[in-house]
Amino acid sequence: MIFLSTLLRQSIYDIEGRRLGVLHDVCVTLDEAFPVVTALVVRSPLGNSLNDMIIPWYQVNSLEEGKIHLVVKQPHIASYTP
Repeated sequence: MIFLSTLLRQSIYDIEGRRLGVLHDVCVTLDEAFPVVTALVVRSPLGNSLNDMIIPWYQVNSLEEGKIHLVVKQPHIASYTP
């Protein structure tokens, strides 16, 4: 089981190893019995919410201790539509 509190502030990297920022929050859907993560809210290294990215969950490759890896390069991150 993974807890949100252990994921927050973990660094997020694209497929080329470029650091995009840190996990700030998650988006979930409440349509199921248990909430399902649909996207990650990434705070940029600049540290302000104006530069936050919302990355669809299907573009996440892995969750490792201290790191979250994506399956795409930064320019190919899809826009998230709830």
